[in-house]
Amino acid sequence: MKRLNNICFALVSLLLLTASTQAAVIRAGACNVRADLGLETPIGDYDVPPVTFGLGYFPRDNVEAGLLLGYRKLGWDSYWRNSGVWELGLFSEYHLDVNFPFHPLAGARLSVLDGDESSDTVGQLMLYGGAKYFLSEYVALAFHAGLALATEKIFDVTTHMRPDGIPYGEGDSFGFFFSLGLRFYY
Repeated sequence: MKRLNNICFALVSLLLLTASTQAAVIRAGACNVRADLGLETPIGDYDVPPVTFGLGYFPRDNVEAGLLLGYRKLGWDSYWRNSGVWELGLFSEYHLDVNFPFHPLAGARLSVLDGDESSDTVGQLMLYGGAKYFLSEYVALAFHAGLALATEKIFDVTTHMRPDGIPYGEGDSFGFFFSLGLRFYY
């Protein structure tokens, strides 16, 4: 019963917060600067978790497109063993106009990931859903969750040693991801 009370309290608090803040309308011509922290699972594989910075532009109402630059440092159990990885990508998001400061969205992100070696470049497509919650007219919190598909088996990698002492990894070419971020609109 106590757990149900806590859930009800959280929902009512969220509704009151939503109802008491001004709805932010994202119009054509708006721009934003973004910063995201990736929470891909398992998070323990990272020495530095994925951090992404980007610029977005709204060519039409509720439609955003932009550029991303990111970095992560991976540990032993990864496609890029003990390596820093840079990401360069494009993204597009469609925001649902619900006339609240809480904006649901659907998006896609196409990136190239490149590590320290000369032969470890990987393409990645991320399809996601999420939401932005506007704290003010110019600042929003963002949450995304979705599926990432890659040209190599870079997700959930387990590293093994061959009898000759050379390490190799086994993984998947798809994975799930979560991210939290901030958006600053101008």
